[in-house]
Amino acid sequence: MAAATGSTSFTASLGSEITREEASSFENSPTFRPKETDDFSSAWQAPTTNENTFATEQGSGATLKVGTFTSPYLLEPRDSIRINNQPVSSDMYNTIRREIEATCHQVFGDPGFNPDMSPWPSSFELMTATALLLFSRVSIDVAVVEVGLGGTLDATNVFSAPVLCVFTAISEDHTEYLGKTIKDIASHKAGILKRGASVVIGIQSRPEVTGIFTDRANKVEAGPVYAVSSPSRPIPTRRGWASVNLPVRKGLPAETISFPLTLNGPFQLENSALAVTALSVLKDCGGIFEKITNEAIVQGMGRARWPGRAEWLTVPVRPVPITLLVDGAHNMDGSRALRQYISEIKKDMTEAGTPIEKVVWVCGASQNKDLKRMMSEMVGLSDTVFCVPFPQPIGMPWVHCWKPEEIEELLKKGFPLVERHVSKSATDALEQISMKFASAEWDARSTLVIVAGSLYLMAVLYRTYNLLSR
Repeated sequence: MAAATGSTSFTASLGSEITREEASSFENSPTFRPKETDDFSSAWQAPTTNENTFATEQGSGATLKVGTFTSPYLLEPRDSIRINNQPVSSDMYNTIRREIEATCHQVFGDPGFNPDMSPWPSSFELMTATALLLFSRVSIDVAVVEVGLGGTLDATNVFSAPVLCVFTAISEDHTEYLGKTIKDIASHKAGILKRGASVVIGIQSRPEVTGIFTDRANKVEAGPVYAVSSPSRPIPTRRGWASVNLPVRKGLPAETISFPLTLNGPFQLENSALAVTALSVLKDCGGIFEKITNEAIVQGMGRARWPGRAEWLTVPVRPVPITLLVDGAHNMDGSRALRQYISEIKKDMTEAGTPIEKVVWVCGASQNKDLKRMMSEMVGLSDTVFCVPFPQPIGMPWVHCWKPEEIEELLKKGFPLVERHVSKSATDALEQISMKFASAEWDARSTLVIVAGSLYLMAVLYRTYNLLSR
């Protein structure tokens, strides 16, 4: 598979978009590109939200050995490379990474002290090469690969014959690299399409996007193109389940499949429709993909988890633990989706007789994000915001966060009614909130606490409180 942001491809190619937090300038410096590879089936996906989790889980349910490469990583670089949904071991990752770097030394010489002047591959190119070499060494059956940024010039665009390319909803993100318009961005993402690859296109807010993908698919003589027309539908009589009408495929009757929906938020109805449709199309490709039965899809959907995406956590902060919502929303579409979910929560709580009286945010973001527009989507006029930084991620020297004082100033000018606090870290902010709960200054039962703005900020919580092992 192979994948791209807003697109994924499998070798089986899967092209859907899983939201990346930040991007380097690797597209503008293609100094190192692995040779085209077809050692395994690949699915290419352009980044959006949760399709990689779905695909990985279903591959596991179908007894396939699935390698997954997504970005950015959550806790450390190796967790972006997974085998059957488990991060590769430190020993395996370090062994392959050292081999890649030794080859770079032979080809490019010493990297020197100025990365911008070095002929070496970018950190994302090195990570991509590490993932693909590792997949080849452990003999996976299929790779689910998320495109890092765009598609045409992305380091992951090395599959000559992906099986499936999946495109999730396209949003205005990384415009400094991909162009200012949706058309420009979609054209970049369409670059992952290859001859013979089946194509699945998720629901798009702009109809011209589907046309761009379809036209490109026809130009390169890709395989059949399927566009998801409607989201999954909740099943009223079966709480936590949804169903989707699959597209009519050649020689097959119309079909509806029901499955558990384990991830939170109304936006998962669109994501799940795309994921289930993509897997259904993939199983039609024959060969090893015949193992992907409807039963395997249902089992995989039931196991899906995507840390940092509309996830509820109980954090063991002192003096009293806090149950909170975390979400890595970092662009306009993600911010709107989060606000929609919050509205849904408040409605449900009111109907249950325990209305939300106070909303408290812990917010941090990367410097290149339009934080003012994000805040206008997420934060209510009477909300409280704790402004926090996050540490620079390992191996990502281009990522810098907004300073808490800058966030506070932005809120002061644009959102004067919002209660503002500056904290030295997310953990410090949570301790302050916990003390307000313990002193009864705030009522924990009627207060909704949300940590949002960056996946790098989510990583601070997971790492500090060891939440992934819980």
